[in-house]
Amino acid sequence: MPRDNKTVGSPDIARRCYRLAMAARYTPEQLAMLEAQVAHFASDDHLRLEGEILRDLSPEQRLAELAEMCAVTEQFLSQLPPDVLERAATREPLPADSVAVLTALRLLPR
Repeated sequence: MPRDNKTVGSPDIARRCYRLAMAARYTPEQLAMLEAQVAHFASDDHLRLEGEILRDLSPEQRLAELAEMCAVTEQFLSQLPPDVLERAATREPLPADSVAVLTALRLLPR
């Protein structure tokens, strides 16, 4: 019986178990392609490219573009099984040291 993140314990264990399960289903080449896609979509270059799309648009055009992006996202999420959607919507809390750094930055005079 498969275990979900709630019964596995720590997020690190869940992540490793997920990767092991995926490794059993995908070839090393497919896994490498998926890892490359994750890296691409998380990169600063990708964010800059997405930002460039909006840079020269009027505020009304930006709003329309963002509304379309939201509609595409909503359509994509509606196709996910409930357990996958729940995992996707669950955020991992920031580590305490990160919270401390962000709090200190916020308290700096501007």
